[in-house]
Amino acid sequence: MPQNKYKIEYLPVANRDLAEIFTYLAVDLAAPQAAANLLEKIEQAITLLETFPYAHAVYQTASFQDKALPFEFRSLIVNSYLILYYVTENVVTIARVVYGKRNIRDVKF
Repeated sequence: MPQNKYKIEYLPVANRDLAEIFTYLAVDLAAPQAAANLLEKIEQAITLLETFPYAHAVYQTASFQDKALPFEFRSLIVNSYLILYYVTENVVTIARVVYGKRNIRDVKF
């Protein structure tokens, strides 16, 4: 029996996150191949969410506890990056892609 496919959407800020990650690695660190490899790895991990969006844990943090959100953030880790996403209906929305050691309280949604 085929699995239901979820549509993947990116918030504009998540697209900016990915562009900034690429620029940092490719330009600032002069490692374009590492940048391309990381973005490919992130894309592959996100693609798996089309079939298994609930495979990753709900992201629990104090910075979200005081907000009444209509969804739960989930987290996916790729290398040192945290991909925060949520699932509504048949859509997986990629909200942010942030460096894992960054203070999550500073991340805006």
